[in-house]
Amino acid sequence: MKAIVHVDYERKVSQIIEKDQKVRFDVSEIQRLVIKGDGEGGVCEGAFSLFLSHKKKPVSRDSDLD
Repeated sequence: MKAIVHVDYERKVSQIIEKDQKVRFDVSEIQRLVIKGDGEGGVCEGAFSLFLSHKKKPVSRDSDLD
């Protein structure tokens, strides 16, 4: 199957994923995620999981004094 991550309207990242392979995409934002099967009629069988994380920006101690 093929995973395509649309970062924004102009940029996308794609990768072919083989059976039992794990992949990781590190991107700053995701507009859309597409999984395309290579089986009959574009259908494939299996499962995928998605883990999203968000890093908070550190808060400056000086900003607390304003």
